[in-house]
Order: sequence, then C-alpha cells, then structure tokens
Amino acid sequence: MKIDFKTQQASDGSIKYRFKTHDNQYIEALYFLYNGGLKVLCLSTQIGCDMKCAFCHTGKFQKKRHLTQDEIVSQAFLIVNDILPNDKPDTITLAGMGEPLANYQSSLGALEYFRKIYGNIRLSLSTVGLVEGIKKMIEEKKSFGIYLSLHASDDKTRKKIIPVAKNNPIQSLILLLTEYSKFNEQGLVRISYLLLDNINDSDEHLKNLIDLVKDKNFIVQLRILNPVKNLPIQKSSQHKLEKWLTKLLENNIKAVVRPSMGIEINGACGQLYEEKQ
Repeated sequence: MKIDFKTQQASDGSIKYRFKTHDNQYIEALYFLYNGGLKVLCLSTQIGCDMKCAFCHTGKFQKKRHLTQDEIVSQAFLIVNDILPNDKPDTITLAGMGEPLANYQSSLGALEYFRKIYGNIRLSLSTVGLVEGIKKMIEEKKSFGIYLSLHASDDKTRKKIIPVAKNNPIQSLILLLTEYSKFNEQGLVRISYLLLDNINDSDEHLKNLIDLVKDKNFIVQLRILNPVKNLPIQKSSQHKLEKWLTKLLENNIKAVVRPSMGIEINGACGQLYEEKQ
C-alpha cells in the first residue's frame, strides 16, 4: 500500500490521506491534533461500508472487502513516516471507513500490534454496536477504548438511521458495555450521540438517554452532524446541543461536546469516502 494523495494541513491541524491498495482500491484516513496537541490517527478497517447509516457518506459505498491487519497497520506507519518521523502518535482510533467489529480479527489484531510497538498510547475503535463483536471483546478481555455510535435512545428511532440496529438492540448494547467497563479503566467506554434535527433530539429522547446511561461508567460525547453533500438530514441547533449538555451534567452524567476535526478537508466523521472512484 502507498500514499496516493494527501491534503494540505487544515486550519485545525488535520491532514487527510488517501491510500492505494495492492488491488487498486482506495481508502482514506485522517491525522489531526486534538485537545491541546495530542497527535491522533483515525484509520479505516474496510473498503467501503455495509452499515448504511443514514447520516454517513461512507455508507453510500458498498463494502468491497475487509482490510487485512497489515493494511490497517500500514496506514499508521505511512502517516507516521510522513509527518512524525521522529515521534509517535498519542492516540490511534479505528474510526475511519468501515465497521471495525465486522472485521474483528484484523481490527483487534492491529490494535494489539500497535500496543506492542507504541506502548502506552490510547487505542480505541468506533462501532455502531455489533452485539457479537462486543461479546467477543469481553470474552477475550480486551482493554481498548470503545466508542459506541448510539445516536438514538430508543430502538424505533435508531433503526431508522442505523439499519443494523434491528439485530442489535440498545438494552443489549448497554448491558454488554456496562460489563466491559467493569474490568477496564475509567473512560474506556464512550457513547457518541449525533444530534439530528427532529429525528433524535426531542425532550423524550433526552430523557431516555439519561435513563440509559445514568450511574454507568460511560462518558457521553454529544456531536453535531458534519456537512455531507446531498444529505437530507439536518443538524440540531446549537441551543439544543447546549440544552442537552446541561441536562446530562445536571444528572451527574459525564458528558462533553466533541468537536469535529477535518471538516474543511472532508475528513471528519461521516465524510470519508473513496473520492477517486
């Protein structure tokens, strides 16, 4: 695999990379600086994605194949050699193109390898919530960060925007992640909630979310929809975002607003896709 193209560094410090694989496919990854200068790599695990989430551009591209462990690792090595030749990343997350738990062996194998070569850096994956994959992580006593892309607090709403939710109910996910958090360090489970106008941002949705995560060892990350061309869904207002954050904190729930990185270079969450295709 080789670097096919990279953007200029954006104003927020991010750079998007496009890689060409041995079989002439293209994947993308992002390097960015976060929270005072932490060096973060956001890597892909599949070419395309079959999850078909309504708010994600990557999901418009049918999955062509899984990436191998070597291909996931190579993304990191190529970025590090390009921009951090005498340094190492502070964080590596599998949150680019694809669903990591649908490519379990390669994804978890890559995280284990990164731990071996980079030592004590933060390693995580982002998942729409595949019950069997999380069960396997528990059985194997994995200790990587999990970002659950929840994005709805009831199954009816969630099925409308995340099709695989029909086989992965919210209560099962919360129970599994509660168990996972018991043998892992503080802050290892994070619940991502993308606020979508008139879809998942009502007062009832907020109450349901509070009931789901209250007294759990989770951190809730509220997010605003990143711009995606021809997407009929709209982001919620800043006022609503602030209201949700206030209510969560009032209920003693650890919550933050997660800023988007790489928007101006189409490298933020939901924006990655094989643009050369």
